Amino acid sequence: MSKNLDNSTIEIEKELKNLPCKAIDAVYFMIENFNLIEEMCRDTTFSCAEIQKRIEAAKENEDYILMIILCAAKVLKNAEE
Repeated sequence: MSKNLDNSTIEIEKELKNLPCKAIDAVYFMIENFNLIEEMCRDTTFSCAEIQKRIEAAKENEDYILMIILCAAKVLKNAEE
């Protein structure tokens, strides 16, 4: 198990290096604020289609923090269904 975790960590580090700086900052924001993001997104009233539309707009605008929050909302919404 520990070896798999080590390998996963190495893979994540490799992938992070390929991201734009703003996206890396968003990943750190997500890690540091995961509980807050989860709480904010748990009971969203947005439909999955609306969330996806907003994710695409956030991506286009390079608003990676918003994109991460919306992705969390999408995951939590899908988990409820």
